[in-house]
Amino acid sequence: MDWAGNVLSFNGKSWSTPRAIYPNGGGLYTVSCTKAKSEFCVAGGGTSGTPNASGPSSDIAGGLFTYRDGRWTSAPVTDQYYITGVSCASPTFCLAVDHDGGVLTYNGKSWSDSNGLSYAADGDGFSAVTCPKPGFCLAVTGGGLVEAYVNKSWHRTKVTTNDGAGGFAISCVPKTYTCTIADDTGRVITYNGFAWSSPKMIDTIKLPKSSQPALTSVSCPNTGFCVATDYFGNVILAKG
Repeated sequence: MDWAGNVLSFNGKSWSTPRAIYPNGGGLYTVSCTKAKSEFCVAGGGTSGTPNASGPSSDIAGGLFTYRDGRWTSAPVTDQYYITGVSCASPTFCLAVDHDGGVLTYNGKSWSDSNGLSYAADGDGFSAVTCPKPGFCLAVTGGGLVEAYVNKSWHRTKVTTNDGAGGFAISCVPKTYTCTIADDTGRVITYNGFAWSSPKMIDTIKLPKSSQPALTSVSCPNTGFCVATDYFGNVILAKG
């Protein structure tokens, strides 16, 4: 997906051409896919604001789109802020977060409303979310706090991305509690199911003069393997 509201798919060999699914100039910022009998995806974004290294700005309205049976459809949701993260543990459990700390959940048939409530304890709003299991999610705020969603309740953890760095992306291996957070200074912290590690710098690729490393996304499909990207188009692989 891209900030112009287009989606692209990969069939194992090649990428499709961009396809516009967000009308009226909306931009897409996040996507999550899972599979049961068939592929199921959710993409989210908003109708105003330009996403950047520290998240979207000038938020007006959030939008969500679902992919099922080969077609994208707009989800009837009510959210006045840009959707910054979405994660689906199954086709019957998805959770989306917005730039103001709002939360929407999906039960396989319909989405809840955010109701204007903020669950981000530091007031910075959520920047990403991951749900490795139905009923369990971890979300990271723009200020670097990690919050856990367990059985419909939110709990603030004692984890931060350290030194005031913003948490920009988070990923847990499906069906496990093995998780990785990427921050906006080029570092990651990992969780092995028992404890969080200290921050580790991984974005050591030579950058343009006067530029600072900033990781923009991370995905960990299997234990011991993650892929992260940075703001300058670099890809970092982690194995073991």
